Amino acid sequence: MLNKYKVRSAIMGCSASRASNPIDAALIAALIEARKNRQSHGLTFNELLLKFPKMAAGFKKVRKYFNMLDLNGDHVIDMREFTTQAHKIGLDMKPEDLKNVFDAADIDHSMEIDVFEFVLVFVVIHLLSPERAVALPEEIQTTLEIVEDAFCCFDASADGYLEKEEVQNALCTATTPGRATKALSDKLFAQLDFDGSGGISFKEFLIGLEKMVMEEYEDPDEEDPEQAAARLEEERQLVAALWQQQQAAPAGHISSGGGGSKRGSSTGHKGHHATIIDGS
Repeated sequence: MLNKYKVRSAIMGCSASRASNPIDAALIAALIEARKNRQSHGLTFNELLLKFPKMAAGFKKVRKYFNMLDLNGDHVIDMREFTTQAHKIGLDMKPEDLKNVFDAADIDHSMEIDVFEFVLVFVVIHLLSPERAVALPEEIQTTLEIVEDAFCCFDASADGYLEKEEVQNALCTATTPGRATKALSDKLFAQLDFDGSGGISFKEFLIGLEKMVMEEYEDPDEEDPEQAAARLEEERQLVAALWQQQQAAPAGHISSGGGGSKRGSSTGHKGHHATIIDGS
């Protein structure tokens, strides 16, 4: 279960204008508490960039879970898919609790969760459900801890939101002129403040970082499960056709099909190897 005390306290302590549902409120409260309990070590955005490779591993892991819940392969998860499949990622909750989690992740209010928003489901687990958080894959835990640490360091006011000045301070380095830093921070702020509220929430910060990281580290040649299955089936059919052609050839006759059979066997072996990798 989610930490009910945190949820109730958050509802009492956060304004409705910045928390659209109980889980949003609880996330803000959890981040504010984390900021108070954390000793600041002056993290800069440049230092955060150096952690992008580790974060990429976590985001890629999240996408594997996304594919598990995306039953019809349309690259979004609707309410029905989420509520019927959430147990696969450890969310064995009441329907109303699952709806709140779904609403918290559906940041654009489209009634669907896309591949970027899906990471917010794990944020709920990470910050509000400690008993489930310990079961998260290490890559996802590491990624969320990095983002949480960065957000808390940048949030100097400890109000659960990043203001323009805080973003500018995060980008400031000894070698960057103040005017250049302000121009860069204004551009970054506009990209991350999705709803135009004048403050960057943790959810906006996380999704913005996810897009930056995956743009840099996502493998464009990586096949999705459907593409891999189609390719393997095509290779299997090719091998079967070549084998039949070889069996039909007269004894002692070496045709172009016989030579093709050797190439087909190699292709078939490659396909079998890929299946082993996918299943590991």
